[in-house]
Amino acid sequence: MSRKEKSTASFGSKKQTIRGSNWGEQETDDLLDAAQDVQTRKSKYGFNFKDSEVKEIYEIYSKKMGPDGLKWVDMDSTRKPPNIGFRLKVLRREFLVCHELATQSGWNWNEAKHQPLAPNDAELINAIETKGEKAKWLREKKFPWYKKMEKMFGGQSARGERLKNTEDEPQLVGQGATIRKLTEDFQHSEETVQRCIRNVLQCVLLMKSDYIKLPGVDAPVHPKLKQPQFLPFKDALGAIDGTHINAFPDYDETFKERWRDRKGNMSQNVMAVVDFDGNFLYVVAGWEGSAHDNLVLRKAIERGGFKVPPSRYYLVDGGYANTPQFLSPYRGKTYHLAQFSTRSRENRYDCAEELYNHRHAQLRNIVEKTFGILKGRFKICKEMHRYKYDIQTDLVIACCILHNFIKRHQHDNSDDDFSDDEVDSDFGSGNDGVSEEYRGTDTQVGGAMRDKIRDMLWDNR
Repeated sequence: MSRKEKSTASFGSKKQTIRGSNWGEQETDDLLDAAQDVQTRKSKYGFNFKDSEVKEIYEIYSKKMGPDGLKWVDMDSTRKPPNIGFRLKVLRREFLVCHELATQSGWNWNEAKHQPLAPNDAELINAIETKGEKAKWLREKKFPWYKKMEKMFGGQSARGERLKNTEDEPQLVGQGATIRKLTEDFQHSEETVQRCIRNVLQCVLLMKSDYIKLPGVDAPVHPKLKQPQFLPFKDALGAIDGTHINAFPDYDETFKERWRDRKGNMSQNVMAVVDFDGNFLYVVAGWEGSAHDNLVLRKAIERGGFKVPPSRYYLVDGGYANTPQFLSPYRGKTYHLAQFSTRSRENRYDCAEELYNHRHAQLRNIVEKTFGILKGRFKICKEMHRYKYDIQTDLVIACCILHNFIKRHQHDNSDDDFSDDEVDSDFGSGNDGVSEEYRGTDTQVGGAMRDKIRDMLWDNR
């Protein structure tokens, strides 16, 4: 008889025993019941228990077993909780081995035989041998607790992916989960979790060219701009603004200070271009919190591939220079929507510049709404955690891609949750950050364009 034939014959023999027979099947069942009770009480997934939770499991288990029933666990009473914890770790390790085998293509779990359900014993033995030392115990022992532990894992696979509850909110971007929480939930090291995050991010970022696109020369006039009060802005393509997202730059202390914004917080400056439907057309993330919005825009034009079609423009706030491609409001005049809302309709505008500013703010407010929706939908954009800095910037881009994906493929009423009174509170913060190269001819032409739109609005009021 060949070695392989001997292996096949011995696998199905009566010599097989229950895995963990030193404990006994009933004792292990009771231990898992106690662990499941703690899981339910704490509403947690996974099979990684803290020391305090191990003690709780031990207390529940000891009450069920009684003092006499626990004597076989460990004669040294001071080591009972660690012994319980070690047993749980062993069970977890063995379950993951079984799960890897049971989830192979076309396989399942044989509940009657308490072993992976393979097409034949030869294939099973070959798979076990491929797994090496960590799986060789399956040759002679069974694992009767697979189904119970599968439920306790909350549908997590051996690699930590969720197999059930696939409609749950994404933990990383949706719930803003920390690395520590992810390592606990998915039962893997921080290095593994960071690597998986990076891999998934790369897949999402590959969608960028399909979901975040700049409009071309032939972009149609948006229906909102065909309304009489906004018609003079018919050549506008959308709005531009920056937002700050808290950041944890992994640089030395001196260089790190560049990420401290004017409010004293460590943040990254994110510039976004948004159309009048609330879709992202262009996003650049990762700039230091101290970087001026106008500098970020200038660099996006110079080396970031951001282009404005001829005879078209975007609406910007007072932090940007007023040019033919980027129309800003008049400085020193009322701008905020909330300020206009407190005035009566008859006495709302003291001059033509205020009417222009009001219409400008009503249209440009779409970018503020979109930022609000983004941060409300993806908590990671509101509460960033200590990932590698390149991951932090990629996460912001990925959330913008997913935002557009949702708007394109699902009926999205998120705009209804944000009022028109939400507008940039940073307007009027000074023009000292505007680049010199935008002064002179460009600003003169931009000023003439703005004055023309102002006059049209005032004449048709």
